[in-house]
Amino acid sequence: MDEEYDVILLGTGLKECVLAGLLGVAGKKILHMDRNKYYGGESASMTPLEDLYSKFNLSSPPADTGRGRDWNVDLIPKFLMANGLLVKLLIHTGVTRYLEFKCIEGSYVYKGQKVHKVPADEREALASSLMGLFEKRRFRNLLVWANEYDENEPKTYKDVPPNTRMIDAFKKFGLDQDTIDFTGHALALYSDDDYLEKPVIESIKRIKLYSESLARYGKSPYLYPLYGLGELPQGFARLSAIYGGTYMLDKPADEIVYENGVVVGVRSGDQTARCKAVICDPSYASDKVKKVGQVIRAICLLRHPVNVGSNTPLGSVQIIIPQKQVQRHNDIYVCCMGQTNMVTPKEWYVALVSTTVETNNPENEIKPGLALLEPIFQKFVTVSDLYEPVDDGTKSKLFITSSYDATTHFESTCLDILDVYRRYMGEPFDFSKITRGLDAEDNQEERNQKTSNSLLHTVQFDLCDWQNKVHEQKSHKRSNDIKEKNNDPNLCSDEMHSILNESPSTKSFESDQLLSNVDRAWIIKQTQNQRRGHKSLQDYLKKNHELFTLQYTINVKNNEIDRLENDLRNEERTLVKSEKYITEDLALFDQFLDTWNRNASDAAARADEETLKKEELVNEIKRLQKALLTYHNDRNHLIDLLKQLRRYQQFLFKFAPEEWRNDILKDFESKQLNNQSIDSSNQMFDFSLYFTQPEQILNIFTEMEEKSLPLVEKSQHTSETLDKINSTITITQNEQYHQIQELQQKINHLEKLITQENKREIACEKLLTQYKTTKDNPFINQLKQTIEILYKKYIISDDIGLSTIHMLQAIENKIQTLFNSIEQMDSSDILEAEKSRESTVRTMQRREKLQQDKLMIELKQQKALLRSSAPPYLKV
Repeated sequence: MDEEYDVILLGTGLKECVLAGLLGVAGKKILHMDRNKYYGGESASMTPLEDLYSKFNLSSPPADTGRGRDWNVDLIPKFLMANGLLVKLLIHTGVTRYLEFKCIEGSYVYKGQKVHKVPADEREALASSLMGLFEKRRFRNLLVWANEYDENEPKTYKDVPPNTRMIDAFKKFGLDQDTIDFTGHALALYSDDDYLEKPVIESIKRIKLYSESLARYGKSPYLYPLYGLGELPQGFARLSAIYGGTYMLDKPADEIVYENGVVVGVRSGDQTARCKAVICDPSYASDKVKKVGQVIRAICLLRHPVNVGSNTPLGSVQIIIPQKQVQRHNDIYVCCMGQTNMVTPKEWYVALVSTTVETNNPENEIKPGLALLEPIFQKFVTVSDLYEPVDDGTKSKLFITSSYDATTHFESTCLDILDVYRRYMGEPFDFSKITRGLDAEDNQEERNQKTSNSLLHTVQFDLCDWQNKVHEQKSHKRSNDIKEKNNDPNLCSDEMHSILNESPSTKSFESDQLLSNVDRAWIIKQTQNQRRGHKSLQDYLKKNHELFTLQYTINVKNNEIDRLENDLRNEERTLVKSEKYITEDLALFDQFLDTWNRNASDAAARADEETLKKEELVNEIKRLQKALLTYHNDRNHLIDLLKQLRRYQQFLFKFAPEEWRNDILKDFESKQLNNQSIDSSNQMFDFSLYFTQPEQILNIFTEMEEKSLPLVEKSQHTSETLDKINSTITITQNEQYHQIQELQQKINHLEKLITQENKREIACEKLLTQYKTTKDNPFINQLKQTIEILYKKYIISDDIGLSTIHMLQAIENKIQTLFNSIEQMDSSDILEAEKSRESTVRTMQRREKLQQDKLMIELKQQKALLRSSAPPYLKV
């Protein structure tokens, strides 16, 4: 790297690689560096698809997207004009041998919420719905004028010199606004309407470029390289390498070295490469560029072709949305490619929507373009800054390219390339030698055709001259030969007939009447005179058979040529007449069109005047309607105000003294009797107010307040009492509710007890039955004793001799009486009784436990005494 070069290029974008190829062909020693590991820089092609997803920080693409290496997604896709500057550069440098191109299948323009095809031939132009019938004629006249326009030939100007504004040229041809938009944005490929104020020659050159590019392949004027635009930088890089250029990828440029304000080299790490100039993109010299705008690009992956209304789906297409169709200042560009361009797998498509940013919401600006692509499988959106160099770099020898704009063609890119080339080389790039390269094959065919035509013309000319000379010799000798023939006795009629019979061509001469009798006599004479030098007439005829055949062919061709010339002259006369008639009809039709245009213009002018008058009248009517509406609103407001004041008047009338009110009512009744037609509802309020000062009303209100104060206090007391009553009712209701709940619980408890007692009764009956069967059962005796004890203990009765069953019934009755008394007792007493009972039970349990403990101790003492008194145990 530590060498000296003529120029060092930083970045392997398309612009830098094209410049490297051009400068390499020009004999410059080049070093080309790039910080990335791949060619293309900002305009690279991302492959495989996983690299595109990772660039936008997304996870791996879905499996149904196919193989990743089948994708070649351009970050900045652009089309080549078939006869544009980039194609000329490709041919000049010979890079075409590294690339293959395919024509874009259709060019479309957006108009009136629909997509229309840009016509590629006369049939499509006639069938197109972009323009009306008469508008198509005016548009045709514009195209004819533009294609014939020659800046060096004033005759082709037709009153429109090169410095005329383009808007004035459109007005001269009478084109409407939609046709102007279509011409300027779909043919001249301008991105905004600033061209309308520029000289007409610039737009004419662009229209000619579109027409010439369209004429080369027919479908559309655009070309696109197979496998994406990433092949273009690599092709020019190969060219530069062939001419001795050195390439270093993955090599960062840490610093551009200056001396006295002039570039002298580039430093990368510890190495410095010296040079005379540096060419780079804006990212390598951020302090030497200025921001001029932004561009938004949306790369969309689709599973369907773009719907443009064609019968068959198109594999590649471009759509231009003129700025006025979506109320913008810049156009929106939409392009789509598919498997036919080898950039996607089968049945997949990649599309790009781009435009210049105008607002703070860039993605919202491209919605009209995205709507044409719906549904979208995946979308990648980027917003990039547009940079331009702050100077031309001729002093500092640092030449910076501009950023890529939003257009989808390479013309602006090529202009920037040629501008950098001119600034570096000091002279513009010479395209004169490219003309031979572009049309070499066509010119070679034309030269071959001219050579063959010239040769054929020469052969025909020589053959005709030879025929004329022979004919002159024949005519010169005919008179003498005829005389000799008549006086020669050696020539007999039999021999003449034999000659004619032996020659197969003679009959044909007679049948076609190409040889006269004199010619035949001359032939016989010549053969007779030559008999001495030949063995026989048959040998002579064989030797000269080709001459006769050639003569016959020439005569046939001459007659055919004469016939064709006559037919040609007749056709020419017919064509002249037809052209004359057509010219006359065209003149009449033009006259009709001019008259119709004048009438239409007059009618349009009158219609405009009528429209203006109508608009003025409509505006005046609207103004009067607004004024009338305002008056109605004011009237309604005043009526509402009057009603409100009358309510106030009635309210104050009630507070006036009763004597005054009676007088007013008497006056009202007297007036009503005198004049029955007066509206009583209005006359009722036709009196002055009693109150003239606010103090009067205030005094009345004060008296009323004093009178109403006891009532207010009483009402307050009543409200408080009502509140207390309401609270008492609420408390009582709650208590009753709780009591009801407790009673319900008691009822449930008693029902359970009754159920249990019923069960016990059934068990007792069973026991009784068993008792009857087994009277001597000790358990029954014990039960009888227990019942007697209970009876004597709890039932105070002197009855003796009662049976056990009667005792048990008496005990149950006693228990039932106790339950009834318990239910009638207060709950607090029951709780106290339960507590006392529990304490009694606990006391009895303690006593029983103490007795048991005492018994246990006594048992232990007895056992100890027994052990002590027992004889000793003798061991055996």
